[in-house]
Amino acid sequence: MTAPQKKHLVRKSFFGCNSAHGFHCFFDFFHDLTDARISIIKGGPGTGKSTFLTQIADEMLNQGFSVELQHCSLDAKSLDAIIVPEIKAVVTAATGHHVFDPRHPGAVDEIINLGRYWDEAGIRRHSAEIQAITAESDRHFGRAYRFLAAAHLIRKNKADLSTEHQDFSKVNALYEALCADLFTGHPLADTIGPERHLFMNSITPQGKASFMGTVVDAATRLFVIHGAPGTGKSTLLTRIAAKAKTRGLKVEYCHHPLDHHRLSHVIIPAIDVVISTDALTGHPREQEHDLNAFLTSGIATKQMEMKGDDTRYTSMIDAAMETLIHAKETHGKLEQYYIPHMNFEKVDQCMADTTEQVLRHAERHHAFTRRSSKVKELCL
Repeated sequence: MTAPQKKHLVRKSFFGCNSAHGFHCFFDFFHDLTDARISIIKGGPGTGKSTFLTQIADEMLNQGFSVELQHCSLDAKSLDAIIVPEIKAVVTAATGHHVFDPRHPGAVDEIINLGRYWDEAGIRRHSAEIQAITAESDRHFGRAYRFLAAAHLIRKNKADLSTEHQDFSKVNALYEALCADLFTGHPLADTIGPERHLFMNSITPQGKASFMGTVVDAATRLFVIHGAPGTGKSTLLTRIAAKAKTRGLKVEYCHHPLDHHRLSHVIIPAIDVVISTDALTGHPREQEHDLNAFLTSGIATKQMEMKGDDTRYTSMIDAAMETLIHAKETHGKLEQYYIPHMNFEKVDQCMADTTEQVLRHAERHHAFTRRSSKVKELCL
């Protein structure tokens, strides 16, 4: 089976994010679950989940499908989910600090339990050690989240000052100009465009990470919006996204890693537009706007106060990342109690079976799509 070549054969995002509100996931794979398949992998540390996902992703790429790789925010090299958008297929891990249960068991979701392939008696002999390590790991995570919460509160100090001194009439004028540029020729639709929510950035033990480079290429219209906290960046992105939806266009909301209530990027795939608050290295900007230019002169009297908060904010973010390193190292100690007791030959066979099921789903999905198209033709 060969699927058509895609513009973005491999796209990357984050499954969830370490934030001021704890670990947050959206579990938002498709706006429509009709004929979707979501396989949820359960299993302990070191049981092969990330390798399982990587091998399935490689096979789907070999078949010519585009794949979105959702990485782990604790280890950006590991995978927590793979998505094959064209056939509405997902294989995702759901353990540790991102446990979730099927929403539509049997109808859309299936559970793959790798615990079937371990020696439970062998693992139980280390029950005390596993519980102690898990408790220590949870303590580190809690500490990291409190540092992030402190950073979020410090950021709000600066945001309040910027908001007080911002000329929002000029922000509104920029909004109108951008909408005229983006949506001329795209009339109001009779339906609201679908939406999806995800993270393209994360705060990891290795530092701040971004996968925006995997969705932007030379053909993308990239608009970059700069500005201090409180100058209106996230609100501007939210308003533009809402306008796109009134044109029937799908919008991908990419949330801020520290606070998922704010936006870092908006992607409008149908018109190949990305509006970002990050200056992506190596990518030409269609337009670049700095909302700091709209701040009134009164903000100058607050510079020392804002500079001090910037220092405190950076200190809290650094402390959080350092603590996440300890959380990762501690959590990694659990693997020694699982790996020796796993039957990886059976895990490999399960992976092969799951891959085959996804390929069969691809065949059924294409047949379903063809039938749906035929029905639409008959109704016209």
